Amino acid sequence: MERLDLVFINNTAVKTTFELFNSFNTFSQITNKNLVTPLIDYIPFPVYPPPLDIIKLKGNVIFDQYGNLYVLDNASGSVACEIQCSTYPYRAVLNALLIKKIMIKKIRISTSSSPQQLTTQIRRFEQIPLTNKYKQDTYIVTISPNNVQPLLNEFEKDIPIDAMSGLLYAIQPNEVVYWTCDFEFID
Repeated sequence: MERLDLVFINNTAVKTTFELFNSFNTFSQITNKNLVTPLIDYIPFPVYPPPLDIIKLKGNVIFDQYGNLYVLDNASGSVACEIQCSTYPYRAVLNALLIKKIMIKKIRISTSSSPQQLTTQIRRFEQIPLTNKYKQDTYIVTISPNNVQPLLNEFEKDIPIDAMSGLLYAIQPNEVVYWTCDFEFID
């Protein structure tokens, strides 16, 4: 079993939906018109360090030198949202999923302060390249009966992820959420 340690940071005052994976059509590389999320208004600029002053890049999506993803605010250019991966650079994870498939087996969710974040649904979507076919599945997250710690939950479900699929996960305002994903490579 392999593991990915992800951190999602929502620095905004509104609930924001994060898109994960979806390597073929990720919002970090191209504007994704199929998703109903505030992130679609951002322009991908997948280069770091950016060749322009950060204020000139407001409203863009960039990667830092460690492969972490940052969404910059449209007005100020400050960091609105972040996706970090401590196991591997998140940018490398996106690139690897272009050629490899994984099966997520379990997600350990922890949050900095919001208990309701622990039961936020996870949506898996799939887009077939060069077609308009789009499919979405919703997974209801409940508190695990084995859970004994506040602000921690485990969600067990086989969720296949490849280049054409991804996850949508809403993060509460001003919240930090940690995911530890246990997964296996599949053929």
